[in-house]
Amino acid sequence: VDATWFSPDEPATTAPKNRVEDGVRLVTPTGMTQLCQGGAGQHHQPGHRGHLSPPGRYAILGAGKTAMDVGVWLLQAGVDAGRISWVMPRDSWVVNRLGTQPGEEFFEHSIGGQVQQMKALAEAGSVEDLFERLEAAGQMLRLDRSQTPRMFHYATLAVTEVQMLRQIGHVIRQGRVQAVEREALVLDHGRQTMPADTLYIDCTASAVRYRPAQPVFQPGRLVPQLLRAPLVTFSAAVCAYVEAMPLDDAEKNALCTPVPFPSGPAGYIASTLVSMANQMRWSQHKPLRQWMRDSRLDGFGKMVSNVAPNDTAKLALLAELRQQAKAALDNAPRLMAAAVATVRG
Repeated sequence: VDATWFSPDEPATTAPKNRVEDGVRLVTPTGMTQLCQGGAGQHHQPGHRGHLSPPGRYAILGAGKTAMDVGVWLLQAGVDAGRISWVMPRDSWVVNRLGTQPGEEFFEHSIGGQVQQMKALAEAGSVEDLFERLEAAGQMLRLDRSQTPRMFHYATLAVTEVQMLRQIGHVIRQGRVQAVEREALVLDHGRQTMPADTLYIDCTASAVRYRPAQPVFQPGRLVPQLLRAPLVTFSAAVCAYVEAMPLDDAEKNALCTPVPFPSGPAGYIASTLVSMANQMRWSQHKPLRQWMRDSRLDGFGKMVSNVAPNDTAKLALLAELRQQAKAALDNAPRLMAAAVATVRG
């Protein structure tokens, strides 16, 4: 079993991609929490007696989910937003966590959210229009409404977390960091003066290495990959269950088409389409369908199958989902073609 194909880079084990001048205080997110064991105002480093002086400024390097989590952590630890800088090479669209919650009490939010996503896919005329519709429906969020995000990696936040992160006013949009000097950041598109006592938190390690998809089932080899975006653990479980079925590799691969992980907003369309196609095949395979309903990693299958025959409101929502999904499948290829034409243009 080759489980490395979809493995991430981890901040704790990934060297900084940029030059770091001697004397600069740069830590990983894990190192930051260890450094701040005594709270936001006191910093203790293993191997040192007593506490180090707190930094005058914190600087988050990177704009992905890890960087977002670090920002929330600092604010919740009591660091004033005015003492935080954030290097954001690309703004990101963020999934609203409310639409991802399993359980009966979240039926309207989760299934209703899927209806809104399919409706947006069915009616959008461009990728930008699609995400504006998703935002208007409360399915997607962005940290700064004045910026058009160019990144989408399925980062998921609650609305309250987004509101917290909007407090950070010093956002540096000058590309990626090339070097961290004692009193400045050298970036792709300029130089930013920084206090000498800044604590830099390196969040630049990539959660996903971009590699071309390959068959999950190969002679003597199993390569788990994403089968329903963005559920990594569920996808791995599906791979394991299908491997145990009395099928040949071709039949197994027909049930497990790898989902391309998106880099930018346009990638959301392909990821959604392949996820939907896999789901349709699974729903037509009785043993696999039943296994999914009983799996705790699939929070929605059992919830949908448990809808009572007389629950007209939920049944109507599911009927609308089927209708909007069909319309989305009809329109998605046009959206993808328009996105490709825009890139080429």
